[in-house]
Order: sequence, then C-alpha cells, then structure tokens
Amino acid sequence: MKQVFLSIIVCLLTSVVHAQPTADQRIEDSVIGWWNNNRFDKNIKPTTDPVQLKRIAQLDKLVDWMKKSYTPVGGIGTSSRENRKVYYGVRFGVWGVAYGSEWVDEKGHFKPVAEEITPFGVYFNMIPASYPVNFLNGNGDFYFVWPKDGFRLSGPPREGEPKGKGEFSRQQKKYITNSNESQVVMLAPDNKLPFVQLTRREYLD
Repeated sequence: MKQVFLSIIVCLLTSVVHAQPTADQRIEDSVIGWWNNNRFDKNIKPTTDPVQLKRIAQLDKLVDWMKKSYTPVGGIGTSSRENRKVYYGVRFGVWGVAYGSEWVDEKGHFKPVAEEITPFGVYFNMIPASYPVNFLNGNGDFYFVWPKDGFRLSGPPREGEPKGKGEFSRQQKKYITNSNESQVVMLAPDNKLPFVQLTRREYLD
C-alpha cells in the first residue's frame, strides 16, 4: 500500500514539474510586439525633393500597415526605412529576446538581443539576390545576373539561409517566387517580370 501511495505522489510531482515552462518556452509563446525605440531607423535623410518625399510617405504607410497587420511572437520587431538612388523599402526584423539584465530596459521591457535577428524586407525597384554587370551598365541599360531558383553556393547552408527551393504558401505561389540566396515573392504588372533574358552569345556580343 505504501509503495502504491508513493508512486502516486511521484507521478503527481512529475506532472507538476513538466507543467512549469522554462524561460525560453515562455518567450516562444509570448506576444511581444514591436519595439518602441527607433534606433535602427536612421537611413532616411531630410529632403525637399517631391519625388523623394512621396517615396518616404509610401515607406511610412508600409511601416504603419506592417505594425497593424503583423505582431511578432517570441521576439521583438523593428523596422528600418531605406531610400537609395534606385530602390527603396523597409528592412523589418524580429530579434531574439532574453530575460538577462542586459536585455531588458529599466522598466523591465525586452530589448533586441544582438545578432539574433530574422530579417524580412519589403522593397520597391529591387531585384533581391542579383548581381549587376557594372561594366555593361549605363545610358539607361541595366544588366545583371540572377541565380536560378534553387541555386545556392557549395557548402552547408548558413543559419537562416534557404536550403534549396523555398517553401511558399498557397497565397505566395500566386505571384512570382524565387529561392536562391533569399526567399523572394515579387509583385509585377500582369504577374510578369519586365526583364529580357539574354543567351550566352548575346551576352558575349
């Protein structure tokens, strides 16, 4: 009878121990949201150019839409607007968080853990993971090489790098997708890329 009674107590204690989530498990399930610090958003320069002002206004709307439609879970979100000569967009990221004193502010709120980021961007006038052929470019022409879907350099993938052809959702597959060094969904008029592919002979000519 004592053995049975002790077994029941041991089982109950085991259940209680397993029911207590670890600090990491609590973070994984936590809706943390967006960081209210704009430390990473420092790439926009003041301008009076109406075209650039329109670009910046579009970026502001994009950030606002992202923050209203997506809430980071298990990490803290940041945004960084970029307005370059040709392309412009926003580099979003979800950073790892931790309970260590160096990773919380004076009010106990999480701060991003350095180098623990999952980046995702939304850009205009950009061809991700492509390489310009600079000696041919100019006078309105732009030549570039773009690794084919599924291509990657030799060696094991780095952390966060696609291992081959990317897995895209049903919604994403309605559009143009590519997975080489980055997993990309591209939006273009009539769902057709405005590129002309050259043959090797044309390229050499």
